Amino acid sequence: KWTDTEVRKILDYLSNTENFQRYCKEKKTKTYNKLAEILTTKNSAQIKNKLSSLESSYRRIKTK
Repeated sequence: KWTDTEVRKILDYLSNTENFQRYCKEKKTKTYNKLAEILTTKNSAQIKNKLSSLESSYRRIKTK
């Protein structure tokens, strides 16, 4: 279960332009590992799944 605070930390991290560009252009595993350091209760696989879910939700809402 993800808390709002944990999701906010992911969004805050990616709201930094440099971090977002790195996420989009480089290997995403680097971002997952960095976020796992920030969110000590989650591992990189959980973060990968959450980011995938957030992107999917965003795309679904955006098309409406």
